[in-house]
Amino acid sequence: MSPPRAPVAVQRRTTSMARRAAGTTPVRRSTNHRPPAPRRPDPPARPRLQLVDGRAHLRRRRFRRLVWLAALVSAGSLFLMVAFHVELAETQVELERVQEATTLEQRRYERLRLEVAEAAAPERIVSVARERLGMVQPAETRYLQVPATPGDAPPDPVTATASTLAETWGR
Repeated sequence: MSPPRAPVAVQRRTTSMARRAAGTTPVRRSTNHRPPAPRRPDPPARPRLQLVDGRAHLRRRRFRRLVWLAALVSAGSLFLMVAFHVELAETQVELERVQEATTLEQRRYERLRLEVAEAAAPERIVSVARERLGMVQPAETRYLQVPATPGDAPPDPVTATASTLAETWGR
């Protein structure tokens, strides 16, 4: 709402034809009229004052803190669960890789064991001796026995072995 205006002097109006006839135009007088002042906003309404229970305010504040703490713990728990799940998945991938490598090495071990068993077989040894080395089997095997002289006692096996070894080593 604008403030009331001061009364202004009233001029007598003449018609435009009368002015033309007189050859004059009316003189306008300055009325010292100011533009209206900008309207000030209404002051903000003050809230109604209430009696505040100090303990209730502390309870509300404690409850808000508890809610924030619960939210932080929940967010942290979710983050840790995701991190644990990622670590578990990476470990599972590594475990599968190690198991695959172990299976391959077990197959290789079994294959090598079979090769060793085939190479150590008596039939293979005989065939390699014949083909590569040119060996042949004897037609018959003879064992010779030396006749004992009469009156000689049979030799002591320990002494005979030691003397035979000494003779053999001495050559």
